[in-house]
Amino acid sequence: MFCIEVDSLEADRCSWIEAGYSAEVAQTALAALKGSSRKVYDSRWKAYVQWCSDRRLDPVTVNVTEVLNFLQELATSGKACDTIKGYLTVISQRHSRIMSPTHHVTWGKLHVD
Repeated sequence: MFCIEVDSLEADRCSWIEAGYSAEVAQTALAALKGSSRKVYDSRWKAYVQWCSDRRLDPVTVNVTEVLNFLQELATSGKACDTIKGYLTVISQRHSRIMSPTHHVTWGKLHVD
């Protein structure tokens, strides 16, 4: 079963462990992200989780179509392209570590220009 956390740091830790990495590897990877970047990631992850929750979707196993719907809502609300890319980064990092290799390829091809 997937670990769904609203806290971005804990969600990251869970995704590393669920992908088969040790707790030590997860901790080292998480330590590489600066505090200010972590706050931005936290904010974006929480917004995404809330959007999914409002629609009764699992934020980790949701399909690409739903993620694109989320990103489109951000664009429609006036968010800048670079900001939307940041949301995509937060979402895709978890999906690429957790999902099967088939899903990983799908996420790897998802780009916002």
